[in-house]
Amino acid sequence: MDRSMGLGRSSRQEAGFTLLELLIVIAIIAILAGILITALHGARKRSFDLAALGYLREAMHAQALYSLDTEEYADNLGDLLNKGLRPVPRGIEIRVLSGGTTYCMVASHHGGTRWYAATPEKGPYRTSVPAWDPAPSACP
Repeated sequence: MDRSMGLGRSSRQEAGFTLLELLIVIAIIAILAGILITALHGARKRSFDLAALGYLREAMHAQALYSLDTEEYADNLGDLLNKGLRPVPRGIEIRVLSGGTTYCMVASHHGGTRWYAATPEKGPYRTSVPAWDPAPSACP
């Protein structure tokens, strides 16, 4: 082809991408990375919530075993640990708010967004009361 007529690419354009093209590609990659990081952060919080709920269910089973042996519910976590409940995983907050003829336990994970409560009548359920709130208002 005859380059003098302007039909082909100049030698300057054959060298690679233009600055504008590179900036557009970098911007697209940055947007996609931001979307991915946001989605992963939400998934991480949900996994923390599920970890707290799973441990609360284990604690409910330990309460049932404790009540079979003693005919009352434990009023502290130490009694449940002695009944075979595994140690509290790192990051999970759990409180036994009452004992005797009934119990209420509240659990959450420090990185999670939800709090869960459990009673023998209702089982585990979501509540709006933080786990570190000592008032038994979480369990009606």
